[in-house]
Amino acid sequence: MPEMITISDISIAGFRAFLKLQSFHLRRNNRPLSLAIFAPNVRGKSSFVDALEFFFSSDGTLKRLGVRRSGTQAGREALEHVKAQDANIASAINIKFAVQSGVIEGTRTVKQCEVCPDAAVKVTSARKLDFIIRGYELRYFVEQQTPLDRYLEISNWFGLSSLTAIESNLRELRLHLKAELDRDTQADLHRRDLRQITGQSLTIWDEEQVLSWFNRTYLEPLDSGLALDVLSKKSLIYQTIADRKKQEDESVGLAALNELSDKIQAAYLLEKVNGSQSESGAIIDFKSAAMAVIQASILEQEERGKSASAMFYEVWIASSKIFKEAADIATCPVCDTPIQQTARGSRESIAVHIDAKIASLKSYNGALNALQSAKTAAQQQQGLAITAVRSLQVALRAVGFALDAEAIDAYAGAVQSWKLEQEPPDSISFKGLMAKTLELVVKERQRIEKQQGENTYGKCLAKLYELIKLKTDIDQHKKTIEKMQVILKSLTILETEICSKIRGHIQNVIDTLKDKVNALYRAVHADESEAPTIRLDLSIETKQPQLNLLTDFASSRQGVVPSGYFSDSQVHTLALSLRLAAMIALNTNVPIVILDDVVTSYDAEHRKAIAAMLSTYFADFQVILVTHDERFFAYLKDHLPASSWVFKRIGVLDRNYGPKFHDHMIADEEIEQKLSTGKSASNDIRQAEEEWLLGICRDFRVEVEIRDIHKPYDYERSELAIALYKFLKDKKISAPCVPGVSNPFLLSLQRGEVENFGSHFSDDPSAWGSLGDEQRRWQEFKYFRGLFVCPECGGTRFKRPKGMEKPVCRRCEQPFSFKTIDSITPPAE
Repeated sequence: MPEMITISDISIAGFRAFLKLQSFHLRRNNRPLSLAIFAPNVRGKSSFVDALEFFFSSDGTLKRLGVRRSGTQAGREALEHVKAQDANIASAINIKFAVQSGVIEGTRTVKQCEVCPDAAVKVTSARKLDFIIRGYELRYFVEQQTPLDRYLEISNWFGLSSLTAIESNLRELRLHLKAELDRDTQADLHRRDLRQITGQSLTIWDEEQVLSWFNRTYLEPLDSGLALDVLSKKSLIYQTIADRKKQEDESVGLAALNELSDKIQAAYLLEKVNGSQSESGAIIDFKSAAMAVIQASILEQEERGKSASAMFYEVWIASSKIFKEAADIATCPVCDTPIQQTARGSRESIAVHIDAKIASLKSYNGALNALQSAKTAAQQQQGLAITAVRSLQVALRAVGFALDAEAIDAYAGAVQSWKLEQEPPDSISFKGLMAKTLELVVKERQRIEKQQGENTYGKCLAKLYELIKLKTDIDQHKKTIEKMQVILKSLTILETEICSKIRGHIQNVIDTLKDKVNALYRAVHADESEAPTIRLDLSIETKQPQLNLLTDFASSRQGVVPSGYFSDSQVHTLALSLRLAAMIALNTNVPIVILDDVVTSYDAEHRKAIAAMLSTYFADFQVILVTHDERFFAYLKDHLPASSWVFKRIGVLDRNYGPKFHDHMIADEEIEQKLSTGKSASNDIRQAEEEWLLGICRDFRVEVEIRDIHKPYDYERSELAIALYKFLKDKKISAPCVPGVSNPFLLSLQRGEVENFGSHFSDDPSAWGSLGDEQRRWQEFKYFRGLFVCPECGGTRFKRPKGMEKPVCRRCEQPFSFKTIDSITPPAE
């Protein structure tokens, strides 16, 4: 059974509005705590949810920021606090999760934002649905999402994406196949080819018409007794035409001319390509190979000069094998010198030396191999060139160019007698003669073809070949179309059967979600009977799955779209109910809900109803909620149990710290770090004194006079100190003296001379604050603060219910008394 996962601790530093490290502990008595945060706008509350979204994101950013700055998106650079680098604070989120087997922990930094922590991966794999809900995203599901996208999303919630993928693939394949059949572009190409072959005489393929056109246009002018009855190379008429074409070529010498043209081009061909001349043929390849041998030989000689020991390369290779493989070798195999008496001193050192020497010879070895390859290629090209020139001589003599054949005999002999690393024979005269001869051959062919006229068996056979090839392509295409139609029919039947079963299963799953949606939606309404029924209807249309979100708004408006009838708050509530219902149904292993400003456009009754709904339906969930609505925050405190909820307020957004909560207190470590590094901490000491005095005065319920000046409820340290002093005096509670301070320490706190001197401007240029005074003052304050500890249980929080004279400990409810002096270390003298 999968483990239950909840959040135990959250720490944020240098991220969005949070600059200095702030930690949130969300576990008490081995049970998870929910958290509600209230703050007016622009106080950093959403940055808390941003931190959670960033921690779990797959791409290391926020959805609304994007990966990089572009258009309306700020990119990842907006993740880091603007002062984080100057303050040398690493921008990071750390979250600890409580599981049955213990604690898992992960940290994600902005610097390495693409690396998702293992803890985040484990949590996201255990949940089915994203548990972060932001108010501004809710309406999309109701008002903008298409029925198809809604169907896919909800199916994915329930882990049915593999089934919907089958649906999608079947549908995509069917549509693609049908589109190909309807488009039939290949048939258009065949009609185009038919028009080109017949000179626009025929536009639609009909074999009888094609045969009639061919007989009339090509065969009748040559032999009226011949008539083609089938487009096939096996036809007797086709064989007759081919034989007569061969006789025709031999009678006029075309066959020999064609053969000579091929031989010349095999030996040498000069072409014009894009305005420039290009040479090809056997003698060009031979010349290139011969020049490559010369270049490789030069390089080999250069490398040989660099490596004086090149001739011993194989010896070095053999030596390397001996000294690496023979572990027990004691003497040199050449001179019998003991290995220990050699210059290297050991077999291992000799092996290393040999490897270094072999490495220095690799360049030469590469050049040597290149030379051998070039020589082999040149010899092959020499043979091909000789064969091409000799066969060309035979073809020249056959057509009557005997003089030309004798003219190139000298070049043929030079090629045959060529040796490796020699310059290739001069081929200028050969190339010029062959170019001239080829031009004569082409002109002679053109003369003969013109003399023959338009009607020749050669042209007749060429046209017949084009028609037979086109017929073969058309017949093959018809067979392909027939097979595709059979596949389409089978695919349509298969899609209908499979998809109907898949949608039946998905409909059963969706029905469970629909019931929860209606329950939550009605719970938010003051009068649940007036809440219209919400419907999630799966379309019965078999070609495309659709999930319609509808409502029975009235008896005359059944199954209508909610956005056309619901108010703004109703649409918002419906969207919230859908997401929350899905979380209840699916996120059983990760019972976490994170809500960012989801209350909007609500009156008091609906705010109260949402608070009650969270209390009723999400008692087993860990809820993290931030809101700017103070009335809603108050309702949450009324409806939700304090034993499982923590309520926090952000009082101010300090640009040099981050959001400061109502219970924010400066840490002792911050003050002691400043003092230990020689920095003044008077401001921080004064703040720590005020925070402690305010807390203890609240616990003791002391009476403070309301000032008649600005901020009458914002008490100063002096007012709190004197109020606590009077309270203790009235209750006859005598505070122990602080060593080194003769008068009551509370009166010293009232004056705060050391704190005020260090934290306020002085017009005396000779007056300087003393770090030693601050250190002693801090020790005195910690000593005095340490007296306010319950001697019985060590508790530091007290209460004084109405009707009681003296405070009692909140934990053990023992009457207040100061801790024994001897148990507290006095300040150093």
